[in-house]
Amino acid sequence: MKTKTRLSLIAILFAAVANLHALTFADIAGVYDCKRTQTYSDHIARYDETLVIMPDGYIINVIDVGNGQQETFEGFVEMDEQGNLIDSELSGQFKGNGNGNHIEVTVIWPPDLFPGGVTIKIKGVNTGGNWQDWPHP
Repeated sequence: MKTKTRLSLIAILFAAVANLHALTFADIAGVYDCKRTQTYSDHIARYDETLVIMPDGYIINVIDVGNGQQETFEGFVEMDEQGNLIDSELSGQFKGNGNGNHIEVTVIWPPDLFPGGVTIKIKGVNTGGNWQDWPHP
């Protein structure tokens, strides 16, 4: 009985490891309908956001700031195999669920870049929209 249990656990472990791979922008490329939370030293702000991730790391954030107004931020970012931002003054991480349906992003702006610092958390669901429909430099 113990041998069967050990073999089963080993098989499960190998299956899990076989499914692990480096996270790439191609894995998470898509258009996401998101909720964005910005935590400042003295308050919290929440927004709806459209997040567009392209396979080469070009990102477009369209944030609904209310009263029919939007702010758009865009540019290239780089990440390592674990989804951590690299070569940036910001720290942060991308997390995908492996099937491209959900995304989580955390970005931290340090106090020397934004007074008091700010932590941005974004959680979204893939809309099925095509990232190729969005402008790209």
